[in-house]
Amino acid sequence: MRLLIYILLFTSLLKAEILSQWRGPLRNGHYPETGLLQQWPEGGPSEVFRINDLGKGFTSPAVTADRFFITGLEENNGVLL
Repeated sequence: MRLLIYILLFTSLLKAEILSQWRGPLRNGHYPETGLLQQWPEGGPSEVFRINDLGKGFTSPAVTADRFFITGLEENNGVLL
């Protein structure tokens, strides 16, 4: 019974880890989302939120179930937002 519990716990942790990899499960910037729109609504998508002043730099966000992380530069310091 303990073995079954360990296996279930381990596989659930693996799945969570894979989905929150940097730039997606294959680390290529593609996320395996389903049910996406085939066409944008007229006028484009609505803005959900906006963040200003992320600093300078080019980066891809790391996405988890309820957060995303992005890096930037403020003066000569690297920052994680």
